[in-house]
Parts: sequence; structure tokens; C-alpha cells
Amino acid sequence: MKEDFATEGSVGRELRVMLGNLTEETAASRLGITKEELEQIFSGESKMSKEVARRARELFGTGGSPWLEMIEEAEKSGK
Repeated sequence: MKEDFATEGSVGRELRVMLGNLTEETAASRLGITKEELEQIFSGESKMSKEVARRARELFGTGGSPWLEMIEEAEKSGK
């Protein structure tokens, strides 16, 4: 993924919930990442980049971008 990662944590858990019935392969494709990268976000091994957060906002139609807000909050707390 890209270098501008933000801190992970609850973001991966929230993303997993939002995906609902989408397969990991489909979700990863729609987010512009590999299935392995998606699994790493879920587990907290990798951080979600701001670009992936923007794509998640578009995919789920979540106005106000809760994804970016979660990432920014995690960055502030140093997690």
C-alpha cells in the first residue's frame, strides 16, 4: 500500500463490519488493494492509508468520512 498510512486499530474492525456480505476479494478490489493488504488492515498488521479511507467512504457512502476521522484521531493519540 501507499506510504501515507494512518494508525490502525478499530478501523480494521469497523471496516470488516461495513463490508457485510462482500467477499474479501471483492472488497479489496473495490478499495484498490490486494486481499492480503485487506487482511493486514483487519488484523492491525497494516494501517489504512488515507487514500484507502477515501475509497471506503465512496464505497459505503459514509458522508463526513468517519474513516478519515478515525485515522486522524488515532494519529493524535499516537496509536
